Amino acid sequence: MAATDADTAVEAERMCEFLNDARALLDNDRDRFIALYRHAFAALVGGTLQGWPEGSTADKVQQNMYSKVKGTAFDAFYMDLRMRMGNDPTLIGQV
Repeated sequence: MAATDADTAVEAERMCEFLNDARALLDNDRDRFIALYRHAFAALVGGTLQGWPEGSTADKVQQNMYSKVKGTAFDAFYMDLRMRMGNDPTLIGQV
């Protein structure tokens, strides 16, 4: 997923394949899809909600979360995701 191609037709086909694979996983192994989705979500927002002052408004938390997620390098996110998936006993040998 991390690799991209300058040719938009090739890139569109690659993304189509990724979405088709995701849809097939959702249709055929919903529990695994949910586990992977949860790991991806946790890796993406993991540290963004920690340390907010008590009483922060939802808007302020959302703004700060967006800023932190936007500034996250994909490589760091992907490495965290792979580590989370690799440590999940329900996914051993599947990722």
